Amino acid sequence: MEKIWVSPTHLPSIVSKLTTNPDAEQDDYQQELERNDQIMQKYDRGITLTDEERPRRAHPYYRDEYRIRKLPDFFAVNRYLVVSSAFAEVLRRFDLGNGGLFPIDLYKGNRINRFPGEWYFLNFGCLKQAFLPERSTGSFRQNPYRSDEFLHINTLVKNDDIAVSALTLEGPDLWRDPRLHNALFLSGRLEAALSNAKLTRTLRRARCRIIEV
Repeated sequence: MEKIWVSPTHLPSIVSKLTTNPDAEQDDYQQELERNDQIMQKYDRGITLTDEERPRRAHPYYRDEYRIRKLPDFFAVNRYLVVSSAFAEVLRRFDLGNGGLFPIDLYKGNRINRFPGEWYFLNFGCLKQAFLPERSTGSFRQNPYRSDEFLHINTLVKNDDIAVSALTLEGPDLWRDPRLHNALFLSGRLEAALSNAKLTRTLRRARCRIIEV
């Protein structure tokens, strides 16, 4: 049977020193900061961002930050996911739903020079509500600040901890689940292609248990 994989997206190991936040000296700093946070909350829920909402550039938090020598193939800028051209090349061979890959300019501390290479913002394009908490064996928790069923995946998730409906085998190869926060799901086909291309160094993942319901 086809496999399903889940990857926590809030791992410290993938959070870069880059940010999409505006510079503090900007006149509209507070307004842009609040706008960026609202968009990220939408992104966190796996909702496809509009053309106006998607990030177009990022830079280090501090202007004197020049010590970033190399960026990985898969990492986070704030809470947005960004991938290299090699990672994007593999993703383009699969069904990403209504989202897709969009160029993002990554600048160095001086806000003028760019990091070499081509980089892409990963815009989510599919939601599948197939996570089965009652059939899962752990590796998730409830948000203590929310009264609904919004759950968070743990960073130390292991194989078969997370159970999903077999319905996830249908449709796009990359998706989020509205009931499990900070979790990125991949089809077995996509995971295998990324592994074969040796692009999974920062993509920690665990195999899901598929349940016929």
